[in-house]
Amino acid sequence: MEPCIQLETIKRHDKDISDHNKILTNIDRFITELKIRNEYDEKRSKGMEDDIKEIKGYHTVNTGREDNKRQHQYYNYGLIAFFIVTICGILFAFLKYLGEMTEALKTIQQIKP
Repeated sequence: MEPCIQLETIKRHDKDISDHNKILTNIDRFITELKIRNEYDEKRSKGMEDDIKEIKGYHTVNTGREDNKRQHQYYNYGLIAFFIVTICGILFAFLKYLGEMTEALKTIQQIKP
């Protein structure tokens, strides 16, 4: 019985170590990203725009954020265009329907007298 319990304990311990390593890796990435952003902000505030491209990791951190914003902006433009086209289509169909109904009413009035 004991070896099974020990094996379970070892597996659980290995999983805990793996989880801790993942957490430490994420913390390390976060700290690295913060350092890059701080360096970028310092150079930008001092007006050293040419030196910004020399920052190691600049493209992965900063341009990623800008590309993401740009992508959301295009997505919003697409939604706005979709709704405008849909509303215009509904309005056109409604006006066409009204035109047909008025012609039908005119025809009925001509037949009545």
